[in-house]
Amino acid sequence: KGSKAIAATLKSEYLKKINFSNNQLGDKGCKAIATALKSEFLVEINFSNNGIGDEGAKAIAAVLKSTYVTNIDFSHNRIGDEGVKSLAAALNEIEIGTVNFSHNHIGDEGAEALLGDLERLSHTADINLSCNRIEAKSLPSSLQEKACSREIIFSFDERKIQGVIGIVSFLNSSVKVLDFSSNGIGDEEAQVFAQFLMKLSLERIDFSHNSIGDMGLSALAPELAKQESLIVMNFSHNQIGDEGAKVLALHVGMFPSLMRLE
Repeated sequence: KGSKAIAATLKSEYLKKINFSNNQLGDKGCKAIATALKSEFLVEINFSNNGIGDEGAKAIAAVLKSTYVTNIDFSHNRIGDEGVKSLAAALNEIEIGTVNFSHNHIGDEGAEALLGDLERLSHTADINLSCNRIEAKSLPSSLQEKACSREIIFSFDERKIQGVIGIVSFLNSSVKVLDFSSNGIGDEEAQVFAQFLMKLSLERIDFSHNSIGDMGLSALAPELAKQESLIVMNFSHNQIGDEGAKVLALHVGMFPSLMRLE
């Protein structure tokens, strides 16, 4: 009832931003609110932390095509592959700026649909898919040419090395920001990632809160030093000892643009 009452008051054609975060809308409430989103001036919607599942996501997707939304936040919900596939198709028809689907139930199938359908987006689009159920084992290599987003944030829920390989193998030089923080990444995964750095042109990279030690950092440091545009690098809260610190110190002077190191 509350959702329907609020929806009735939101039918202004001049509505620009809607923030319903941290409520208990659920799918039913989301469907009610969706009827009020048909505004050509609407640019930002936030439905984070509302217990929204696939049905609610589909309801929003059905009306997104008639809006000019540039920022959308569905983080901390229960959206799975079916819901995100509907949203991906809708987002492909508007000029989106940021998409936050972190902390949902999205798997490989949903991630593939989202990243595949977003191929036409501008290079300023940011995508957050952290803390989902993405293993990245089945993401096709064809996505390498489609991943045009400027910033991509992933979490593997401490999955094995195949997940890291699956993600980094489709990234290309248009990606400028990578956040792999809090993923249980160790030396072996770091060494794999180092092999793919040559095809990237990064500005920021975050490996904080992982399990990277001296061997992993020794593999990453010389490759990261070749990143001419890298300005921020974060290796805080890892397992780096004296030897790793020495290797990093040796290469710090080789970073042409580095402004911040943690």
